[in-house]
Amino acid sequence: MYLDKEGEVQNTKQNLPYLEEIVDLFNSIGYIVEDIFPYESVAKELEGHMAYDIYVKLDGDVVNTPFYIYIDGDQDVYWRDYDRNERLGNLYNLRDMRMNLSYILGPIKPGSWENKKSLKEQEKDIRHYLDSTYLKTAKQAGLTKRENVAAILDTIKTAVDNNFKLVMIRPSFVEIARDYIDKNDSDVLIGTVIDFPDGRGTTSEKVHEAMEMIDSGADELDYVTDYIAFKNGNLEKFNEDILQGTGIGLKHGKIVKWIIETGALTKEEILEISKLISSIVMNNFPSEAQNVFIKTSTGAYNETGATIKDVQLMKSVSGDLPIKASGGVYNREDLNKMINAGATRVGTSRALDIYLGKETDENGY
Repeated sequence: MYLDKEGEVQNTKQNLPYLEEIVDLFNSIGYIVEDIFPYESVAKELEGHMAYDIYVKLDGDVVNTPFYIYIDGDQDVYWRDYDRNERLGNLYNLRDMRMNLSYILGPIKPGSWENKKSLKEQEKDIRHYLDSTYLKTAKQAGLTKRENVAAILDTIKTAVDNNFKLVMIRPSFVEIARDYIDKNDSDVLIGTVIDFPDGRGTTSEKVHEAMEMIDSGADELDYVTDYIAFKNGNLEKFNEDILQGTGIGLKHGKIVKWIIETGALTKEEILEISKLISSIVMNNFPSEAQNVFIKTSTGAYNETGATIKDVQLMKSVSGDLPIKASGGVYNREDLNKMINAGATRVGTSRALDIYLGKETDENGY
């Protein structure tokens, strides 16, 4: 229940899905919701959907927001810009709803929607998407071993200095990162890769490496799926990897991601492998599905990375599992496209450049 702009109680709207949560979300970042109208004609345009038209108070006036909040038949909540008829991105849980809301109401909007938040505040929201990544060997980077170690240490330091969501590094550097982050009292998370880069290890090898990384202080485990087993029809091995690897991670309170290596798959295979992972997780860990990501790429397979189409395909069948796009993201435009396609997290070696708004070339992860 809430008051509309005339001060009257809107009893007819009490039972609308997510109503209270949506009002709280706007309030949480400083916007007072004055009224919400169900957009009734949306069902004719998008079967099985409903939408809200949101009015908030801004500079003493009540103004309409430049987007609708849509809810589809599966209770998936997302934003849509009705001027451009453009879907702005999926929202998978209330935490991510708040993060995306803050981002969408960021400082550069036309007319009365020029936000009063500072650029620093908006950039903080952008950083919450970014997994700052360095997974190259010295040979891959064209560096000496000493230079490559220095580059990894600099990646860790830069993530802490700029408060990125996470730093993604190889297993051998997790303990170093844990020590540095803890000494600097930082909230930056540590992610590492398991069975990298080809995912061909046995299930027990995957679980053993994961346990080592948990003991070393990793917060998030990015497993490489045995996508070759999947392609060859060895689903017993593939399924057991997902079941055991996910279980050990969730048991210890870790975020789990499964890299499907989109560059090695056909579009149909991307759909099928994503659907299979989602099914295994939902059948065995339904209450923790939001903590298990499906991730596009290692960045090591023929230097391929995420594409908009692949992210859209993955999201279309992932259910409650969020999507991470990795590789192929070099600037803010790329970041926005991945978010709009459905990615909640983005792995990139260009995190600092993206944060600073720099244009970079496509030479990197």
